[in-house]
Amino acid sequence: MQRDEWSIHFNLTRDLDLFTGDGGDPGQVARAKDGEWIELFHPQDLSTGQGALNGPDFWQPGVFHSEHLVNMSHHYYREEPNVRFTPDKKLVLFTSNMFGPSYVFGAEVEKAVNPPAADVMSTPDLARKFNPTDPPNSKGPVRPAPVPAK
Repeated sequence: MQRDEWSIHFNLTRDLDLFTGDGGDPGQVARAKDGEWIELFHPQDLSTGQGALNGPDFWQPGVFHSEHLVNMSHHYYREEPNVRFTPDKKLVLFTSNMFGPSYVFGAEVEKAVNPPAADVMSTPDLARKFNPTDPPNSKGPVRPAPVPAK
């Protein structure tokens, strides 16, 4: 896993088939320069096969192949996205304040094949459309602290 693929929180499917992470801003532990992404990780087993110590009681070598799912550059990371999969593994669910208030989002795990150009909009473009203020981690105005629920 590369530094920019690191996440604060990870989650996985029941069958350990897919993993996901919620990224982090440059001020967090990994100090990632481009780590503000919801990531999808595809694990690859590196067991050597016949005769190897690859039983369930042994550590299993492997690597993750990552895929960006959602650009979180407009998310204020003091609120944690806390990614998780739906039981059918079709969506990664998370919370985000990229549009101002916090909402629950679902990102499809499978990529759309050749979507019409009019249907494609980047997450930062959506954030600017629905919350035209500067994100809190930019040099613009800082978003006020959320008001606690009563």
